[in-house]
Amino acid sequence: MPVWLNPAYDIRSAPRDLKFVIIGGGGWLGRATLDILYQLLGKEDFGRRTLVLGSRLREIRVAEGVSVMSQPLEDFDPRALTDSIFFYYSFLTKDKVKAGSTEDYIATNRAISDRVHVLATLSKPRALILPSSGAVYDRNGELERDIEQNPYGALKVVDESRFGELMERLGGCYVVPRIFGLSGEYINKHEAYALAGFINDAQAGRPIEIRARHEVFRSYMYIGDLMGLTLSLTLGSQHQSVTFDTVGEEVVEIEELAKRVTGCLGVAPVPIVRSRVPCLARDWYVGNGALLEGLLRRVGAKQLTLDSQILRTAKFLGSESAGGMAEIGRCR
Repeated sequence: MPVWLNPAYDIRSAPRDLKFVIIGGGGWLGRATLDILYQLLGKEDFGRRTLVLGSRLREIRVAEGVSVMSQPLEDFDPRALTDSIFFYYSFLTKDKVKAGSTEDYIATNRAISDRVHVLATLSKPRALILPSSGAVYDRNGELERDIEQNPYGALKVVDESRFGELMERLGGCYVVPRIFGLSGEYINKHEAYALAGFINDAQAGRPIEIRARHEVFRSYMYIGDLMGLTLSLTLGSQHQSVTFDTVGEEVVEIEELAKRVTGCLGVAPVPIVRSRVPCLARDWYVGNGALLEGLLRRVGAKQLTLDSQILRTAKFLGSESAGGMAEIGRCR
C-alpha cells in the first residue's frame, strides 16, 4: 500500500541526473521515503538514482516484488554522491536509551553523526533533509542542552546545528522538520506509538487500555504530507533552508484519539479502559504550527484530516499483517 502524495506538492521537478541518498533506510521514515521515490522515479530510474546506506549490507523491501540493497556507510565512495539529496535517518531513537547505558547511546550516535558529516563534507550534497524531534525542546520551550537528562533531544540539537553550519558553508538547502506526532504507512514500534497500538487493539477486538492517568495531548501529521512538503522545499523553485515543527490540523487528548480510532474503523465497539487522576499535570507534546501553516499555504497544500490519517494507518497495518501491499483509494 503506497504512501499517498498530494499533487499540490512540487516534487516532480528534480533534474534527471539528481541522485537520492537515504542514510538509514530500514526505519519508518526510510521506508516511506523509498516508497515515494519509487512512485516518482519509476522502477528503472529508482534503481539507477537511489542509494541506501546503513550500518551493514541488507535488503529493504520497497513495494511488491521490489527491494533495494542497503550498503555499509563506511565503505561507500563519496565521489559517487556529488550533487545529490541526502536523507539523514540513521539516528538511534530515544527508546534505545532504555536498552543500554546512556554513555553507550551517546557514543554510538556521535559516531554515526561523525561518519555522516564526513560523507556530506566530501560529497557536497545540494540538499540535506534531517528529521529532528519535538524532544529538542526542554520544559521551558528552549532548546535542550542537558545531555544527561535528555540525551536524545540534546544530541538532536547538536546535529541540527552541526549540519546546518555545514550546509550553509556548502551553499546547499537544509530542511529540518521537528517531528512530534506522525501517522501513515510504514509506522513501526507498534507498542511505543499510541496510534498504532489503538488501531491494532480495535482491529483485534481487544479492549484499548490507556495507561496514562493524566491528560495527554497529541497532534498528528501524515507521513505523505511531511515528505511531500520537505521534498517540495528542496526541489521546488524557491529551494530554501528551513526548520519547522510538525503539527496536524487538530489536537486530541489520547482518550479522544482512541474513540476516533474505533469510530473511523467501523469495528464492533471495544471498551476503553483508563483510570484518570484529574489533578496530575497534563502532557502537552504538540508543535508550534505557525511556520508549518505558512509553508503549506505557500505550496497550496492541505494536510490530511485526522480521520483520513487513521484510515490510512489502519489499512497499512492491516495489509502488513496480511503480508500484502493492497491498493486503496485516496483519503481526503
